[in-house]
Amino acid sequence: MPRRPVRDWLLVPEIAAYFHIKPQQIRAFILQNKFPHAEKVGKSWSVPLLDIKRFEAERIKIGRPVGMISRRIKAKKEAKDGDSKY
Repeated sequence: MPRRPVRDWLLVPEIAAYFHIKPQQIRAFILQNKFPHAEKVGKSWSVPLLDIKRFEAERIKIGRPVGMISRRIKAKKEAKDGDSKY
């Protein structure tokens, strides 16, 4: 049985679903050159998975994670701070 190829590129709606944000925000990141190797394919953008992982790591490193990830980190910090008060 042949193996399915690994997708190295994602489209804007798929990236938006991954980060739990709107596609418009992903397009804005592309125009701000946050994904340096993004390519326009027809009317949509295609972004390499490596750029997405670098972007995510960079945002976490500077303390500004994107979308749902930021909410999870805030919840962990609040839970941690809540335990240390008592």
